[in-house]
Amino acid sequence: MVQAIAALDGPLVLVQSATTAEIKNDIGAHCLNWLVQEVSTSINTAAPGGNVGLMRIACD
Repeated sequence: MVQAIAALDGPLVLVQSATTAEIKNDIGAHCLNWLVQEVSTSINTAAPGGNVGLMRIACD
């Protein structure tokens, strides 16, 4: 199964597998960090048209 996934085109895919018994005996058998997705949001606070002076007035 892992060889078939490795042969796929495109970006690398993280693969992990562990049986229930393996996880029960060793919680580290399954990397829980790989199940978390970080999302960041960026808000553009520049004034429309690029007039930065308008933003300075609004912050004073």
